[in-house]
Amino acid sequence: MSTEQVRVGILVGGEPAPGINSTVSSATIESVNSGLEVIGIYDGFHHIMDGRTDMERPLRIPDVSRIHCEWGSMLRISRANPTRGPDLLEQTVKALMELGIAHLVTIGDADTAFAAFERWPRRRRAPSELPRPQGQ
Repeated sequence: MSTEQVRVGILVGGEPAPGINSTVSSATIESVNSGLEVIGIYDGFHHIMDGRTDMERPLRIPDVSRIHCEWGSMLRISRANPTRGPDLLEQTVKALMELGIAHLVTIGDADTAFAAFERWPRRRRAPSELPRPQGQ
């Protein structure tokens, strides 16, 4: 059995909206408490759809436990949409794989959700197939 932690990526797309930081915080805390490693991806899909993997940061509970009252998004926001072209989507998938992202949490509008849905069509799994936290 591998000792490497499963890695979760979190990104924010669309437009500013109330509760973004609270959502980042909640997703991070739940993931960490479930034994997962969390990576915050800056500026939505903007950099990763260009193949860049340097615009990320690890997120730990102390990093997010008090951000719910801050304005804006700690991860910043972009309207970039990798589904606008097959090459962009391919670059996005390659970048996420290079980062070792096994699960992606997207926070944002319909374009952001659609891009997440399309990112790895062959890797979709039914909820019953997803890993469960220990003890559940």
